[in-house]
Amino acid sequence: TFTQEAGTLEVEVNATAANAVTVVNSKPSGNPPTGFLFVDPQSFKISTKSATAATDTVKVDYIFSAAILAAVDPTQGRVGKLDVATNEFVVDGVGEFEFEAEENEWSLTVPDLNGEWAILIPQAAVL
Repeated sequence: TFTQEAGTLEVEVNATAANAVTVVNSKPSGNPPTGFLFVDPQSFKISTKSATAATDTVKVDYIFSAAILAAVDPTQGRVGKLDVATNEFVVDGVGEFEFEAEENEWSLTVPDLNGEWAILIPQAAVL
C-alpha cells in the first residue's frame, strides 16, 4: 500500500496458493488516454512471483482522498493499465471496474496484476 495526497493504492489477492506481490511507485512511463488526466502523479508497477490462476481474484484498488473527492466527479474515475505497444494507459477492456462510493474507492478486478497501473479521470470530470 502506498499513500499519496491523492489517495492510497491497494492490491488485493485472493488465491488458493501463496504468491508474492511487489509494488513500485514511479513516474508514469506512458501517456493518459486522450481526454484523461492522471489523478495521482505516480504510477504503480505491480509484479507477482507466480502467475495467478483463473480461479484467483486479483484487484487493483485506489482509495481516494477527500481532496480528490472535492476536485473531481468520483463516479468517472478509472484505473488504467499501460499498453507498452502504444505507450498509453488503457482504461477499457482491462478488467471489471467498480466505483465504491461508501469507501471512496475505485476498484478494478483483473485477470493479471503484472504491469504498470495509473489512476485516471476524464478532463470533463474535474470540478
